[in-house]
Amino acid sequence: MAIAATIGLVIGRYGLDEPQTAVYATLTPVALLGLGQVGGPRAERMRTYAAATLASAAVTTLGTLSSDDTLAASLTLFAGGLVASQAGIAGGNAVGLSRSVLLLLVVSAGIPAPDSAISERLIGIAIGGAMALAATAVLWPDRSDVDFRRRLGAALAPLAKWAGGLGSGAPIASTERSRKQAAAAMEDTRPFLVGLVERPLGVRPIAVAERLLAPGLEQVDELLARIADDALRPADRELLCEAGGALDRAAAVLQDPNTRPPDIRRIEEARRDYRAASEARLAGLLSSGAAAEELARSFDEAFRIRRLAAVSAAVAGQARVAAGVDAGAEIPGTGGGPPRSVANRLKGQARVRLTLGSVVLRNGLRLALALAAARAVAGAFDLEHGFWVVFATLTVVRASARGTGANAARALLGTAIGAVLATALLLAFEAEADIYTVLVPLFAFLAFYGSAVSLVAGQIGFTLLIVAIFNLIAPPQWNIGLIRLEDVAIGAAVGLAIGVAAWPRGPAAQMRDAFADAIDAGAAYTRDVALGLLDSGAGAVTAPARLEAVAAARRAEDVFTFYLSEVADPGAAVTRWTDLLERTHGVWYEAGVIAEVRHHGSSACPALASTLGDAVERVVDGFHTAAEALRSQEPAGPAPAPRSPGKLGRHSLTCAASVAGIDDRARLLATVHIFGVRAWVIELLHQLDGLRARVHALNNP
Repeated sequence: MAIAATIGLVIGRYGLDEPQTAVYATLTPVALLGLGQVGGPRAERMRTYAAATLASAAVTTLGTLSSDDTLAASLTLFAGGLVASQAGIAGGNAVGLSRSVLLLLVVSAGIPAPDSAISERLIGIAIGGAMALAATAVLWPDRSDVDFRRRLGAALAPLAKWAGGLGSGAPIASTERSRKQAAAAMEDTRPFLVGLVERPLGVRPIAVAERLLAPGLEQVDELLARIADDALRPADRELLCEAGGALDRAAAVLQDPNTRPPDIRRIEEARRDYRAASEARLAGLLSSGAAAEELARSFDEAFRIRRLAAVSAAVAGQARVAAGVDAGAEIPGTGGGPPRSVANRLKGQARVRLTLGSVVLRNGLRLALALAAARAVAGAFDLEHGFWVVFATLTVVRASARGTGANAARALLGTAIGAVLATALLLAFEAEADIYTVLVPLFAFLAFYGSAVSLVAGQIGFTLLIVAIFNLIAPPQWNIGLIRLEDVAIGAAVGLAIGVAAWPRGPAAQMRDAFADAIDAGAAYTRDVALGLLDSGAGAVTAPARLEAVAAARRAEDVFTFYLSEVADPGAAVTRWTDLLERTHGVWYEAGVIAEVRHHGSSACPALASTLGDAVERVVDGFHTAAEALRSQEPAGPAPAPRSPGKLGRHSLTCAASVAGIDDRARLLATVHIFGVRAWVIELLHQLDGLRARVHALNNP
């Protein structure tokens, strides 16, 4: 970034001798490479930077056209801030570069210039964009987005070994060692406990796949822990070996995309073979009138094995997408149909972000109002270098008044130190252009690297950089550092005022409601899936509930992400919230996996189906009760206790007895299906118990 910015400055200032061009040729690589974050393969990052350069040219034109009129400039910045906040609709890389493009809009609308200056500014954008592209291609390409993917692979490897060990009948000590290794590695895969730059980022399908892998790994871990205590049959072990192999290849391709990826067709064929064999075996047990305990154990164990294979196949598919092998991520519950259209994907993103309860929209409105107000103040008082006021506002505004206030204090401190140092440099070197040309890359590096250390260090470097640039393109002013300090103070004050006025508590005030809404939506999806499994005519209604469940979980993620940016010392609270978020994702993810179970028509046991429907309603009510307890911070009411897996209730026994001795394959398979639903309900009760425990931990720290 420092090298690209310096070359841009030299070309604009000394090659073309155009001050406007020099400013934009310098700030464009600073914005794109310093403020931006882009993930994915090099070719994709090059395309993203090229698109961002074109977007920068467009906003520069709009900003320049409005710059001479304070009202027009303020409205332009309001619109720009709001649009930038919704960049997530276009994908992770759009989010990573939204602030970069917004910075250039701030400069364009903040520095009044005639329309004739547009061409000079666009030439600077072109030069700076070219320098950014060249730096991306040649100079130490940033691949921080790969770190999280490798962590996922490192966590998946011991899970694969654990599954393979159970399948091959490895000694208990060996499988227990794999289990402990998996538990340790899983701690490194929580997206919200790793550094910001290591979280899922980049091309949308890859980022989506990486986000889906985290709950998938949690499901695999929990299932293996349950299966480890089961009495495994040869067919069970064979499918476990296939699942372990798929997970092993998934782990390898996550850590090195050049290795052989998992073969999805192989694990799917193994699943189909096992399903047919297990259904035939279970139908035989029902027909032979097997003992109740044997029936219950056989159905529960077979269900867990099939569920593990389904989740393993989903994880393997998502690993292929995350590694760039396949083009799109499949969300559990979609049935593996054709990819959604662009319009439907945009509609889904709008469902997540374009609601007043969305923390993304609230933050966008807060930032847009702050930028517009800062530009209005700069114009009303005709402040010298007034764009610094707007830039200061852009720098300090955060998701809460508290966070904005803390940032304002840090920005003022860093700017004050930078102003003192800049004044000292000016008094020492006066108008020595060669000295400032040499210092620009040093200050650019300090601004970029310092920002990673603290806002204070970043503001010191940025103040020195801005002063050096303006001293090169205009006659030096000894008080330019003090002018910047004054403008930053005004911009920080504007940002703080808007932060106090608009949702001052920020994401902290939304956490409980957002998580509770996600639990409620996941429970509603679970109910619809259960209706679809118990009555084939109801299966078509699951899609809207699934979309809302995924959207609600994403809104909870967004709130939590912004919350983390505000928390100075998260401590144990972040771990508890992360645990709850994983459980919240697990509600819809589990329902999505089960939604793809093949239906065998109407059940031969309507009484058992009715009982299971009532049981699902009680479980769903338990989820809603837990959600309400989270909102109110009060203890949750009693929940239905999980039935012992080894026992059958009255209706189950009656159902099993009704098919004993018969040779009607369709009826037997329909009964196998409903006993599978019974096994799922038992798993739901365990899932509810785990979620309630997380809510209790948050309500009683």
